[in-house]
Amino acid sequence: MSRSPAKQILIVDDETSIIKILERRLKAEGYGVHVFEDAESGLRFLLECQPLPPPDLLILDIMLPRMDGYDLCRFIKSHERLKTLPVILLSARAQMKDERMGFESGADAYVRKPFETQELLRQIKDLL
Repeated sequence: MSRSPAKQILIVDDETSIIKILERRLKAEGYGVHVFEDAESGLRFLLECQPLPPPDLLILDIMLPRMDGYDLCRFIKSHERLKTLPVILLSARAQMKDERMGFESGADAYVRKPFETQELLRQIKDLL
């Protein structure tokens, strides 16, 4: 009996402490994890993973250098091969207008920093 491959999660965030927490916890939960600290690198990874399937889920910070998370999310949701990729925006921006902009950009979930790890894991499981 063979085990099914682990679900793959892409993290795009420029905060080292957040990356370490997420990476450690997600690996402990059995997920494969890919990490990038800027939107351009994450996007390049997504576009170059052909013919392999893209990751199963993206955890995306909003405030990133050069290209922000809203723009990356909009690009993903408009790209034919990537548009079904679930996106969780993870942000310190806590105002309702920020959350609204997140959902308008195509995000499937919006989680505010600081976040409860269990809540984020629940969101991930719901989207997978």
